Amino acid sequence: MKARPAILPFPQGNVSGQAASTLTKASQNGNEAAIPLVKKLCEVLDNEQISYCHWKSNWRLSSWLKGEGDLDLLVASVDAQRFASAAYGLGFVQAASPQKEETPGVLHLYGWDKEAEKFVHLHVYHRLLLGHDLTNNYHLPIEELLLESTDNTGLIPIPQPEFELVVFVLRKVLSSSTSEAMLRRMMGRSAGFEKTAHELDYLESNSNRASVYERLNRIVPGLEVSFFERCLESLRLESSAWNRMIVRLQLEEVLSANARRHRHIDRALKSWRLMSKLFSERVLGRHARKYFVNGGALIALVGGDGAGKTTAVKAVNKWLGDNFTVRTFHFGKPRRSPFTIAVIIGLRSQALMYPWLKKLFPGSRDEGTSSHPGYLHLVRWVCAARDRHRVYLKARRFADNGGIAICDRFLVHGIALMDGPNIARSLEGTELTWLSRALMKAENKRYQQIMQPDLLLVLRVDPEIAVRRKTDEREDHVRTRSNEIWETDWTGTRAHLVDASQSAACVLDELRSQIWQQI
Repeated sequence: MKARPAILPFPQGNVSGQAASTLTKASQNGNEAAIPLVKKLCEVLDNEQISYCHWKSNWRLSSWLKGEGDLDLLVASVDAQRFASAAYGLGFVQAASPQKEETPGVLHLYGWDKEAEKFVHLHVYHRLLLGHDLTNNYHLPIEELLLESTDNTGLIPIPQPEFELVVFVLRKVLSSSTSEAMLRRMMGRSAGFEKTAHELDYLESNSNRASVYERLNRIVPGLEVSFFERCLESLRLESSAWNRMIVRLQLEEVLSANARRHRHIDRALKSWRLMSKLFSERVLGRHARKYFVNGGALIALVGGDGAGKTTAVKAVNKWLGDNFTVRTFHFGKPRRSPFTIAVIIGLRSQALMYPWLKKLFPGSRDEGTSSHPGYLHLVRWVCAARDRHRVYLKARRFADNGGIAICDRFLVHGIALMDGPNIARSLEGTELTWLSRALMKAENKRYQQIMQPDLLLVLRVDPEIAVRRKTDEREDHVRTRSNEIWETDWTGTRAHLVDASQSAACVLDELRSQIWQQI
């Protein structure tokens, strides 16, 4: 490790000096390995002379620049608007956690790097907030001081190691939670102490002791050096859980004037959010995902049999689902209402009893003809329209609340063979009774209320190619349904046509580009 002044030298950490030197070298070289979108962002911010830095976890900066984690950027408040304009100009969009976890002065921006096929997550801070991730209760008003002390020799500015070390120690002590560490171990997960010890050793190996104390006095005036040493020692692997808790409580008392809420309220809020999170994830199986601040989108993927529509829906859901709130909605197989189920049971019973019913109750003039499917069938189609309309309402509301609704077999005007109104087509050329008209009107009304999606993606493939792909169904059935999509004139519509005869990777790449532009 680097030599330091003899006065109160830093204790040796749990990572050797050679390992820390390797980490330093890796972080510096990581600038050259940044993915294209990150490089473009840094170039734009430099050209616009925006004051910012990557303010924490710089020991793994090379990984963050490669898109393997989020970039924690501290941006000067006076440059907030210009920073947002620069990011939006590169295709970044703003997303947010559930409202109860939102923190003032902190926002999340996401961009899609097409070349690297990775999301770039910018965790942007306009205020330096410390504490547990669920509350971030403490504000250190040293943003300008930190930005003035950055090292600009690499691709992205970073604070001087002495500044980062002081902030790191305060941040980690305030964010420690004995109960959370115990819960994580009970669930077979790492408590994170090893990673903290590695980062601490990296920062110590690159800091000057006298400079650390000088920075400490500027960051937290009046904080005694001896107490800072206790805070630092509590982050060692050999430190006990009891010692960590005592040091955290004492530091909370010292920084009480910097708290956004009283520390007792913060502890209660932190415990409540932690338990809610664990219950949601472990019991309900729901993991928190981010919503889009500007609103979500209802995206429909349409295609005939053999176009790879189902595969595309799954791929898009997987692509977006790791970071954002995404749900798939299947209009071809909507959840059936109790009344629909009763009608289906009636149809099946009728089919079984038809020979006897025909003798006992001769059909009416309309139902007796070969072209009339029967009134119970007409009711079934009305029920299907109602069930699909309910799916549409759920998808539309989900999208309006910031989620991404991926719709399979969405109802498109002009496409009749896949899904859509059936009564008018089945009764064409027959004399309509008042009941037939009423049922037809009811079906049409439900389908007319299903409005066009925010983005319509049409997967088109030559019917003969579709037949060769879809070998588990009859050729004539596949050819007919695929031919309808193939021959439809999409001119003048908002549909984006995708050549589904390409490889699955090329199709997915095109879908990603279209979807991200819409978002």
